[in-house]
Amino acid sequence: MNMSEAIGNVKSDVRLREWETQIMEMQASGLSVRKWCEVNGIKRKTFYYRLRKVRESCLNNLEPEQKIVPLRIPEAHSGSIKLEKGDLKISLPRDISTDTLLAVVNALC
Repeated sequence: MNMSEAIGNVKSDVRLREWETQIMEMQASGLSVRKWCEVNGIKRKTFYYRLRKVRESCLNNLEPEQKIVPLRIPEAHSGSIKLEKGDLKISLPRDISTDTLLAVVNALC
């Protein structure tokens, strides 16, 4: 890889991280996509393009041995769902919505 390709890759990675931060800010804001984009001066079409690119990057960065494994929680278990990645440990309520759980898992990619 030559120097210009390496610089291009770094610029692309930085841009994706910025977009990822924007997406997380939108999700945390409690606003609709339409309202958040209006407040932040971003066209919805641009927001959805960035969201698609971040998701694609996440999927492309999965290692071949990584697989999505169904998670079964025993009915008698009333505690929480615990996720760990490296030093990061997250405890989520058992009744967390599927959409929220998927958003957390995607954020960990």
